[in-house]
Amino acid sequence: MLLSRGQCVSVFCCVVTLLYAWPLLATRNSGGWDFLYIWDDRTNFLDNPVLQGSLSFENLYEMFTMVRINMYEPLGWALKFAVVKSVGLDAWWVRVVSVVVHFVAGFVLAKVSALVLDIDYVLTKLGSSSKIGLELDNRRQWSNLHFHACCMSAVMFTVHPIHVEVVGWPSAQSYTLSAFFSYCSLLVHVQNIHHNLSQFIGGGDGEVLIDGEDMVLKVLLGRDAMKSSLMSSGIGHAYLK
Repeated sequence: MLLSRGQCVSVFCCVVTLLYAWPLLATRNSGGWDFLYIWDDRTNFLDNPVLQGSLSFENLYEMFTMVRINMYEPLGWALKFAVVKSVGLDAWWVRVVSVVVHFVAGFVLAKVSALVLDIDYVLTKLGSSSKIGLELDNRRQWSNLHFHACCMSAVMFTVHPIHVEVVGWPSAQSYTLSAFFSYCSLLVHVQNIHHNLSQFIGGGDGEVLIDGEDMVLKVLLGRDAMKSSLMSSGIGHAYLK
């Protein structure tokens, strides 16, 4: 039985993720996943009274106000605290959680990339005609194609060796959270643009009900964008030329 494109992409992403995480999973008891004491792990984990303490208002206050090794990372401390209180002071589990957050962030990045390509596709159609004439089914098909391709690119980006520090070094776990929230903020912004774009494409055949440049300006800058604005006009012409 032949697999669909989406199923093939899912299998590919799962296989790549498993291969990436296999050394961590297969050598659980090898003794090679301890904290890196020559760097910041001793200060951040072993000698950190916040992680050693109990869940209390004073401890939470300290967690969200302290600056340790010139770093202010309250959500990072909250995640480390949750891991330590759930499974103990185990560096292997800290790395496992980092891998999970890292790949979840990669999935969010894939969604962001797909939405950006969807928007670019529709705006490109706008540049060639004042009426897109793009059927809803066609837009949905292109969206799926973009998402599948972006999943593959995102998983390759996620397993790139440049990210080995954030998953291999317990103290760098907060970097995975930073990437996750950065991608989430991009997702919210791009979804808002995508929502505006969908509102301006009306009718059963997906035709645009307003002038192409007006639509680009209002989608990118909001409903109050005016052609008379020098910046707005520049953006509109850049997309439609």
